[in-house]
Amino acid sequence: MLPINNQRYIIPFTSNSESAFDEYLELLKKDQQLKSIEDLSLFQSTTSEQINRKYNYRRVIVARDWTDLYQPNYQVQSELPSIATDGTDDEQEKNVLKKKIIMIVCGQSGIFLQLGLQLYDQFPVYRDTVDHVNQLYLTISGFNVMEKILELCQLPPDSKEGYSQLLVNPLLFIFQIGMIHLFRHFGIEPDMVFGLSLGEIALFYLSGSVTLETAVKILYYRSIYQNEALTTYGGKMLNVRINYHTYLEKYASRYPELDIATKASGITVLAGQHDHLFTPLMLEFERDGVECFFLAIVGTVHSRAQKLVKHKVLDSLAGLEMESVAAKIPWYSTVSGDRYDRPIDAKYIYHNMRKPVEVEAALQSIARDIKDRFQDYVFLEISGNANILSMIKPTLPKAIVVASIKKRHDEVLHFLYSLGILFCHGFDVSFKSQFHEDQIKQHNLTTHTTNKFNEILKLIHLDQQSNINIDQFKIISKFIDK
Repeated sequence: MLPINNQRYIIPFTSNSESAFDEYLELLKKDQQLKSIEDLSLFQSTTSEQINRKYNYRRVIVARDWTDLYQPNYQVQSELPSIATDGTDDEQEKNVLKKKIIMIVCGQSGIFLQLGLQLYDQFPVYRDTVDHVNQLYLTISGFNVMEKILELCQLPPDSKEGYSQLLVNPLLFIFQIGMIHLFRHFGIEPDMVFGLSLGEIALFYLSGSVTLETAVKILYYRSIYQNEALTTYGGKMLNVRINYHTYLEKYASRYPELDIATKASGITVLAGQHDHLFTPLMLEFERDGVECFFLAIVGTVHSRAQKLVKHKVLDSLAGLEMESVAAKIPWYSTVSGDRYDRPIDAKYIYHNMRKPVEVEAALQSIARDIKDRFQDYVFLEISGNANILSMIKPTLPKAIVVASIKKRHDEVLHFLYSLGILFCHGFDVSFKSQFHEDQIKQHNLTTHTTNKFNEILKLIHLDQQSNINIDQFKIISKFIDK
């Protein structure tokens, strides 16, 4: 397991200006009455929910101690559009800042055996969700995914042992459902979703199209038949840093035995059964200055290999459409490349395995439906690595993309940082959810104290010409050190 450093807290601040925030921070340094960074985080988390709509300057710092607060390595800040205070009601003001989330549930690119283990140790809601989904999968398959992962996690990080579809498929799905519930715990819900390859199964559940139990059943059959196809057919996957339109125009006609597995503006993924099929093409790429590399996956996905298991998929999931309902959240298919609103059936699952992943087409459909208003939307990536940016930016250069975690980095830190980015983009985040309910209840700010403190907060959220003196701050300190 990757080591977790000391406990980190996410601390949100709002003010009228950056100078007002800096003044507040200086006063904290001079008269440090809060006993711990945990106290400050809890205080800011509870008060930010009451005042964050009133002030347009936002800053979030991820810290484990006072040094991290005053010399932060992980902070994000923004100045949101000002809201005119002309007597309009709060709901109207909310609509001014209301942005929407497009959640991307990615495929298995970048997956590693230790995925999610730091989150598992840190966040009870993530741990409970993972344990629940793992139990559902154990019931249908007889395979305890998390138990196996804990056995294998002592291996070197780049070890390929255990990287079969029977393990990585359920591992990624369990992680994705855990992340969906973890973001939900902090008040982050998607307004529309799309998934890549295996990620569509978690998407079915996220959109409300199927129950979690049905999604686990789909996962099980997809995993065993995908594994059968890959081990029988073999082959390799080549990631090419080139637009797939360019590949079709310049290269594809000479390599009919290679399948296009992924279609994106900046990336094309090719699948082939034998090494020698790639050799002349890679020489052409080298000559033309096109970067390419083989993926770690054993076998080929989204290729003719899946034809070997077509009838098994269709038979095992026959009647699936009876378990599918109308989606509660709009979702975009990377099978069709467009918004999907029909029942999910066995045929769709087979196409999800066999057809190329239509990333560019799905993104173009989203752009069409949101009328290119990218300033109102943020793409939130749910994956084992921050790798979707290179697929999105060539198609949607104005898109804002937020990665939830980054491979081989502190998962807890990067998750908290992603919450900070969302907050600074104008989203409401329930920061107090990083604490247990009993911590919030035991917090030394009573209702009376909080009300008085909110009055004095007006002294902090000032314009650039205003000052706060130390006597005023000591008044504040009396309220937060009871």
